[in-house]
Amino acid sequence: MKKDPALTNMLCRKKCRYYRHDKSEDLACQGYLVAGWLIEAGKLPDIYEINATRYRIKEDDLVRKMCENCSFHESDCDFMIDRNLPPCGGFSLLAQFLGEGQLTIEDIPDQLSFNNITW
Repeated sequence: MKKDPALTNMLCRKKCRYYRHDKSEDLACQGYLVAGWLIEAGKLPDIYEINATRYRIKEDDLVRKMCENCSFHESDCDFMIDRNLPPCGGFSLLAQFLGEGQLTIEDIPDQLSFNNITW
């Protein structure tokens, strides 16, 4: 399955320091998958802008709920190695919506793969 170009542009190209356009289109972090699922489920708008505020108060909940299920968690996520580094674009967006009260941690699904998303 191919990734959604608009979501890839918004989350990855613009906001994720870990994104590499030359990587396989089959790769996606859990933040990307969760954001795509929430958009598809109508729980997030499909057009948004990630602001510059870092919502650290929600980060621990989001790490437990989402990052521990990410395929990049154990060896390829600099944010998991050093939480002072910026998270991926999907994490930033979800932390923003959690911090602003537009989502609750219960809205975040436990684990997703490309098979759960139909775009």
